[in-house]
Amino acid sequence: MPVGPKKLFKFIFKILILLLLGGLLYYYRAPLMTWLTPYSNRFLTNLNYRIEELTPCQQPITLSLGDLDPQFNLSELQLTTAINQATEIWSQPFGKPLFNLVATSGAVTINLVYDNRQETTDKLKKLGIDVGNDQQAYEQLKTKYDTLNQKYLSQKDALKNLITDYDAQRAAYNSEVNRWNKKGGAPDNIFAQLAKTKSALESQLAMINDRTNQVNLLIQDLNTEGTALNRLISELNLNVNKYNTVGGAVGSEFEEGVYIQDAAGRRINVYEFSDSKQLVRLLAHEFGHALNLDHSSGTTDIMYYLNEAGNDTLTANDLVALQKHCKVTK
Repeated sequence: MPVGPKKLFKFIFKILILLLLGGLLYYYRAPLMTWLTPYSNRFLTNLNYRIEELTPCQQPITLSLGDLDPQFNLSELQLTTAINQATEIWSQPFGKPLFNLVATSGAVTINLVYDNRQETTDKLKKLGIDVGNDQQAYEQLKTKYDTLNQKYLSQKDALKNLITDYDAQRAAYNSEVNRWNKKGGAPDNIFAQLAKTKSALESQLAMINDRTNQVNLLIQDLNTEGTALNRLISELNLNVNKYNTVGGAVGSEFEEGVYIQDAAGRRINVYEFSDSKQLVRLLAHEFGHALNLDHSSGTTDIMYYLNEAGNDTLTANDLVALQKHCKVTK
């Protein structure tokens, strides 16, 4: 049966529309891919997470490196070594791999985020102060802070007196110079005396600038110790007032690291650690959250909310929580 002109026209028109759409898609393929990629990645991330929820611990959770701030002075090799050690804390006692570090696009991205938390830790190291996570550490640091604060207040008052004295002497000198200028100039003996006074004022100003720099350094050290004290107050839930930094407000609470799951995906942000052992334990703790485990009450548990115990193995509480989540009975 022959095809009528109208049907042939409609068929050709549809072909032309498809070719046009195909051409437009090909021409704008780059911006379209840029626009679609976040949505496709988010879909795949959510899909993988749902599969993990339905079949927990059946497949390793993939990990990959994200943004690594160079201010941590930690090489990629050092970080991957710490990650592998932290994953073994969970995988070894469970008897099978629970995590797999991949080159790119892991289900969980690990970032090193340098801010005031690590900066404070670095400054404390330079001051020779190693802060623990217990009441004794708080009391020791508070003693150091109080001693430093008294030194700061004393030097601040001394500097204030120096400045007041300098301002008075400078005002008297300027008044004397203006008085002789109005008379057409000072005699030689008075001129020599004024020159000596000017030289003394310049020396006094140099001393004031030096003392000001010393006080500013004390302020930096005092703020560092105050920030560390605020961290301990938050972590230990101490019923004491927080410390105001000199020239600033109370700092925010410390978090060594955090596991985040939101519309942007799943990630672990590492904010602060004092050494490689603390980093491994911090990562192990956040990996526990990636396994969907909550905080526990045992002070030596990997999943305890404070990173203070120092052990690098799962406790009985940790293992029970893991087995329950993975639906394993032993």
